[in-house]
Amino acid sequence: MKKIILTYLFTFALITHLSVQDSYSKIVPYSGNEVAKQKIALNQNSNIEILKIEAYPNPAEEYIYIKFKEQGGQKVQIDVMSFIGNKMNVSSERIESGLYKLNLRNIASGHYYALVTVGNEKHIKKFLKQ
Repeated sequence: MKKIILTYLFTFALITHLSVQDSYSKIVPYSGNEVAKQKIALNQNSNIEILKIEAYPNPAEEYIYIKFKEQGGQKVQIDVMSFIGNKMNVSSERIESGLYKLNLRNIASGHYYALVTVGNEKHIKKFLKQ
């Protein structure tokens, strides 16, 4: 029981960490002996673009489509993780730029996360498999 609780807490911490995307922040250098610190860029004038991920149909039965704005030349990897953090054996197929089809036939019904890695950025999208 202790192992299950620790696994759940670790998974929750991992998901929370990944959902706070590095794209929200940037390093601002300072002159002299001052230490560089992180500044949150939340205003509309920011040039940082947040990756919007769509997953449909949700809930899914056999397949789910993951759609996002893909930027050329960046490596894209999509993993499906169970609620407790186990990586699921799911095949993915690139339909077109920014549209991927995931085969969910071999996984059980339940809640899952699509972990989309574009370049160095990681993004999570929750979905339900019926």
